Amino acid sequence: MIRETYYSALFAVLQTLQGSAFSLVSRKLLLIGNMNSTDFPALFMVVHNQVTAAGPIGLPGKRTLGAQLFIYVSNPDATVSADPLLNTLIDVVEAALAPSPMSGTQTLGGIAQHCWIDGVTEVFSGSNSQSAAAIIPVKILVP
Repeated sequence: MIRETYYSALFAVLQTLQGSAFSLVSRKLLLIGNMNSTDFPALFMVVHNQVTAAGPIGLPGKRTLGAQLFIYVSNPDATVSADPLLNTLIDVVEAALAPSPMSGTQTLGGIAQHCWIDGVTEVFSGSNSQSAAAIIPVKILVP
């Protein structure tokens, strides 16, 4: 197994969102305070926890690779919260990672057994904030 093969495939799916939903899609996480206004909205992917569960004796274990997707949004209008835009972009990412209606799985172009959002999507915003962020946990089940 070459882990980067699976992470690259996940990132390729996310890159399709650049230009249509996101101004910036990158694997290099930036701090929101260090970004230019033209970078928003932004989507970042970082490698996260990797789990190996023992398989039956004589067979390889089951591997699950983790990733975190960071969404950053900013609204230049001080009278409007950034939350509606953040919620819309979470929906866009969920749709991009949706399973195939035929197989019920997201295989990242046929290389993974399944890729899915798993766990709590953390949301960081405030009612008076012009910026908001979310962290979406993703898992990739490796064959």
